[in-house]
This record gives sequence, C-alpha cells and structure tokens, in this order.
Amino acid sequence: MKHIVLFFTAAVALTIAAYADETPKPVTYHLQTAQYADTFGKTPEYVFVVGEVAYRSLQGLRKAISHFPKGSSLRWSPSCEGPLGLSEKQEEELKAVCESHGVRFVHVPSG
Repeated sequence: MKHIVLFFTAAVALTIAAYADETPKPVTYHLQTAQYADTFGKTPEYVFVVGEVAYRSLQGLRKAISHFPKGSSLRWSPSCEGPLGLSEKQEEELKAVCESHGVRFVHVPSG
C-alpha cells in the first residue's frame, strides 16, 4: 500500500512540475484600425483590431496588451494615407504600454 501512495504522490508532483514550467510563448500580433461605417463624412471613429478581436477604445487595447505573453510583438502597419485611428501621441503612448509589459511595438512604415 505504501508503494501505491508513494507512486501516486510522485506522479502528481511530476505532473504539477511539468505544467509549472509552461510559460506562454511569444506571439506576433498585427494591429489594424477600421472606421465605423456610420462615421464616414463625419468625425471619424475607429475600432482597433488585433487578429479577430476588435477593441472599441485604446483603453481596451491597452488592457489586452497587458495579457500578451512577454517577448511578443505588436506590429502596426498604417496605410499610405496616414496612421488612421492613431495620432502620433497615441502611438507613442501605445509603444510605452507595450514596453512596460515586455511587448515589442513595431511600426512598419508604409511604402
């Protein structure tokens, strides 16, 4: 009976140790913006899109970045017409947020 308990305890300890070593792998995320259709011809409003998830505000995007795995990258490729949806100041703030969470912000200039 002692051998069964010892075996079970060792198996549980090994399982816990295996999962404890797993850390999220870095990911490259791509940031895009999209203008709400009903704001064309008016003051434009944008949504920030990362993958298939849209954020209504920069505050929501900042919160999401705080959950990205350390070592990840956020790539921002604005259009030739300018950085739609992000001012230069907002871009700098977003870069600072990324850096504070161990995420690299990559601005890819348009051609």
